[in-house]
Amino acid sequence: MTKRRILFIHSNLGGGGAEMALIEVLNHLDYTHYDVTLFLLYRLGDFIDRVPPQVHFKTEQFGQYFPGLKGRLAIRFGLRNWMLHRCARRVFAHEHYDAIVSFMEAGPARFHSYILGKGSRNVTWVHCDLLNNHYSTAFFHRLSQEKKFYSRMDEVVFVSEDAKKNFGKLFGMDKGRVIYNIIDRQAICKRANEVANVPQHRTFTFVNVGSLKEVKRQDRIIEVAAILKSHGYDADFWLIGKGIWEERLKEQAASIGVENMVHFLGFQPNPYPFIAAADAFLLTSDSEGFPLVVAEAMCLGRAIISTRITGPMEMLDNGQYGILTDFSPAKIANAATALIKDPQMLSKYQGLASERATAYFDMKNVMTQINEALKF
Repeated sequence: MTKRRILFIHSNLGGGGAEMALIEVLNHLDYTHYDVTLFLLYRLGDFIDRVPPQVHFKTEQFGQYFPGLKGRLAIRFGLRNWMLHRCARRVFAHEHYDAIVSFMEAGPARFHSYILGKGSRNVTWVHCDLLNNHYSTAFFHRLSQEKKFYSRMDEVVFVSEDAKKNFGKLFGMDKGRVIYNIIDRQAICKRANEVANVPQHRTFTFVNVGSLKEVKRQDRIIEVAAILKSHGYDADFWLIGKGIWEERLKEQAASIGVENMVHFLGFQPNPYPFIAAADAFLLTSDSEGFPLVVAEAMCLGRAIISTRITGPMEMLDNGQYGILTDFSPAKIANAATALIKDPQMLSKYQGLASERATAYFDMKNVMTQINEALKF
């Protein structure tokens, strides 16, 4: 039997939610039927070694065409899309696939737009709320240009209902389907029991897992720590991840005197023992699509506090299974204080999170939907 050829396009395999979602998809495909190639704009990231051995990497990467100063200058002077186009023409000149999948907005989607004719079927993923976080304008300079790309897709996959709804508001089109990210509850719970260098549980502990960057807004967590301290509450905040905001956040914590409460634990290839050891999971982002870390925390029975944004609102059923707050550090601190003061409330939300995860995350059903989207 001839295997069907699939090409996945992504930016890199750094330690983010979309990257973990891609790894899960690759790990659950049936390689007796599919011949899979992964093209990364930049072949780097902490998850590189998690790609299944059956997956072929394209050896010529976008970054290799314009290394060093030449590449940096090209990006600075607005030539990035030209570089992408040139790379696409050279790498895929003689290729054809049964399906091409750009697994993210922005760069991967833009690259995909240059090789549409190379796929019998074209599919793209939208992982965020593009209406409220339209960061893809760095690659699609006009809304009409981006809309044209999505209109030419055979399938657009959204990771949440709100992401799909807001996409419709932005582009004026009702297209695509919602497929939640793969959540393997059994694997998450098993890995939570692995040996890890988890700090001692000294006091009530909140954990946050994610890239340290602007959209994740971990600066709010530092402000929450300061508010709790000023009110006489002791708590630890574990920040798991790395990113361009790391030094800025550390300086902020030191400047307001909470460096003994806010602990930067770096990127952890297995964050689950850390999540399981905490009392509650705290998400303070400005925007999300379907944050895997919230789903993982729910699987581990951690109480959830999240800003009221796309993804968590849906996952927590608008506050039925966790606490949703506005973006104010004072309001987030109020929710954190409530859990610290009331062990029964903490226990209630831990139980609700676990209950929701059991009913909500169905890995087999998700893979069936993904195969349908790919028409396999």
